[in-house]
Amino acid sequence: MESQAILPQEQMDFRSNRSCTDSLITLTNNIHTNFLANEVVAAAFLDITGVFDVLPEVILSEKIGVPARLRKFIENIVTHRSVHFVEEGHLSEAYSV
Repeated sequence: MESQAILPQEQMDFRSNRSCTDSLITLTNNIHTNFLANEVVAAAFLDITGVFDVLPEVILSEKIGVPARLRKFIENIVTHRSVHFVEEGHLSEAYSV
């Protein structure tokens, strides 16, 4: 994947010579650049360790004040997941995760 430049430059996990520090530097640079351009900056951070144990009851609950669009986005990320594999240049069918 590295040699084919498939991953976006912003992808830091599981890549050689990249770390959490690189993610923080990228975020900081984006904030600074947008601040200087008088642009709005928004960021969302999710710690989803164990999310599958509590997702329906906590994260998607209307009671905690998470906007409906964000709740739906999170729900789609963690519940409607599938993967494809590329083998010999051909994309496989989708497999549910």
